[in-house]
Amino acid sequence: MNTTLPDQQQICHGDFHPDNVMLSEAGDQYWVTDWMTGMSGDPAGDVARS
Repeated sequence: MNTTLPDQQQICHGDFHPDNVMLSEAGDQYWVTDWMTGMSGDPAGDVARS
């Protein structure tokens, strides 16, 4: 994880919704895809935009 971000900043997806999450057949693993709009920011904003 990037430890050089300013305080209160995290790596955010920018377009987080179910179509950008892949789940394994067993349902025990998942992957978040489509990071074209990834950015640093407040994670609350990432959830609010979803």
